[in-house]
Amino acid sequence: MRYNKSKLENLPANLTTLDCSDNQITKLENLPANLTTLDCYGNIITKLENLPASLTGLYCWINQIIKLENLPANLTTLDCDRNQITKLENLPAGLTTLYCANNEITKLENLPAGLTTLYCWNNQITKLENLPAGLTTL
Repeated sequence: MRYNKSKLENLPANLTTLDCSDNQITKLENLPANLTTLDCYGNIITKLENLPASLTGLYCWINQIIKLENLPANLTTLDCDRNQITKLENLPAGLTTLYCANNEITKLENLPAGLTTLYCWNNQITKLENLPAGLTTL
């Protein structure tokens, strides 16, 4: 389902995939509890809060996000490329794919052990240490 609005309201409770990309959305609230995939890239979102626990894929690139906190434990893919993020901490243990390029990140620490794909170019990172043993793409 794709919406072309600046604000999303009254989303169907059984919605599992939401594509609200390339709009003028500033905030996402009251997302359906069963949502597994959220494509909200190309907006003007500064913060993502209260994401559904069922979320496995989050694609929030090209926004104005400064910080990502309290990400759902089930998240396996996170694409937060081209934001203003300075830190990524407490990433979900099950995260396998992380796109965090083109931000202002200074260091990446305590990456999930199961991470296989990491794109982190064009940041302020000076060294990468203790990378997960299963990392196949960097």
